[in-house]
Amino acid sequence: MNSLPAAILERVYEILLNIMKILLLLLFPFISFGQVFYSGVIVNKETKQGIPFATVGLIKQNIGTNADEGGHFKFNSNSSKLDTFIVSSVGYETSKIPVDKVSSFIQFELQPKEATLKEVVVVSNYNWKSTTLGKYSNCGSHYYTTSNAINQVARHFRATNANSHLSEIEICKYGIAVIDPARTKFRVRIYSMDMLTQAPSKDLCDSIIELDVTGRRIKVNLEKYHITIPDKDFFVAVEWLRIPLNEEKNKSKFGGDKKIIYSSYSPLLAIKENLNDNSDLECWQLDYTGKWRPFRWTLMISATVKY
Repeated sequence: MNSLPAAILERVYEILLNIMKILLLLLFPFISFGQVFYSGVIVNKETKQGIPFATVGLIKQNIGTNADEGGHFKFNSNSSKLDTFIVSSVGYETSKIPVDKVSSFIQFELQPKEATLKEVVVVSNYNWKSTTLGKYSNCGSHYYTTSNAINQVARHFRATNANSHLSEIEICKYGIAVIDPARTKFRVRIYSMDMLTQAPSKDLCDSIIELDVTGRRIKVNLEKYHITIPDKDFFVAVEWLRIPLNEEKNKSKFGGDKKIIYSSYSPLLAIKENLNDNSDLECWQLDYTGKWRPFRWTLMISATVKY
């Protein structure tokens, strides 16, 4: 009797393997092949209160999410005990914890940063001069958003004088009045510059600047935050929040015929191509490895400073 052709045997083996997987899922519905489900809460170490919209990610896999209003989070990742969690929020020290040191339900505790007294430069209102940096005439028609890896993007500015005061910013994003106002919630961060790497460095505002807005050109008055720019160089950054309000489900083909479902998050930030090839990089992006990297586009953000 002749043996079955190799192609038929291979097909039979594939069918049997699929049947086994289906049976396993029926018998053990919580099994996920190659995936790990993480859930937990991020709290203030001193008060034990949840930290709204705190960020949690895995460094090696470069994926992450935001907590909800109560500090609770959940997300899936590839199975790896060699990775490290990175947890952060405005006004708290960033924490890094090895994956193999946590349980199935995780409670991350973040230490509040110590408040530091800033030198106050008193200037009469009569003597204020004001200038707007990074002006743009229109928002254009090109936009950038994030799906999973990028957490923040920042634009570099250089003030005329040191110890200037940041009074207002304007951010251009996607939005069409009445037809599609594109409501979104996100945070604004203000950073100093690392003089060695030229990348964003320390927060210049410990307060949370959180916006819940619609429309296209978003003006934000920052007077109440009393933000002083100690040196001439500083950054204005947008921090995405991976929350249901901002999420949009998408389908796309990535090779082959199978459609992949993935999420993207608003706001869609207006950008233009950066044609400047010298070392004076305009914009940077932050991923879940905790490292800032050059960003090839220029963000349509302006900043008004007084000096």
